[in-house]
Amino acid sequence: ESVARVRAHQLYRAIRCDKLGLIVMEATLRLFLDEERLPEVHPTVRGLAAKVPDLEVRAKALATRLATLDCVKDGRIDVAVEDVDDTVGAGSLPTVKLPGVGVVLRPRDLEGGELARRLRTGPTPVFTTVREQAVRLHVRTLQPDDENDIEAGVKHAASA
Repeated sequence: ESVARVRAHQLYRAIRCDKLGLIVMEATLRLFLDEERLPEVHPTVRGLAAKVPDLEVRAKALATRLATLDCVKDGRIDVAVEDVDDTVGAGSLPTVKLPGVGVVLRPRDLEGGELARRLRTGPTPVFTTVREQAVRLHVRTLQPDDENDIEAGVKHAASA
């Protein structure tokens, strides 16, 4: 009786699972059975599984790259690699933290919140956290090749 009532509802056809949806769900679930390959292809799992030494390598490479920007060379923004706490999730795991490493930007001629706003509202948004007037770039959340967008975002934010 309940199934019949659901099938009779006008939203049934719009929200039912079709063959393509089932195929995608099956492929996703099969992916989770391959624990070795999973971090390579699933960005969230890759981020959660990242090791601190690997994060440190990425952070140092990004900081070195940002150090070549005019806004850093002329002293308007200081760049450093520091330990950061990475948050696992806001809704599902709001209090779970992972040890991480990030690139910290300390602007000298504007507030950290303003630099973060400029990064967010640039041509390619760069999302950060701000603490003690310093903008933190959490490398755990970066995808491959995001460094280009971050470099462009910092250039834009410093010139805005």
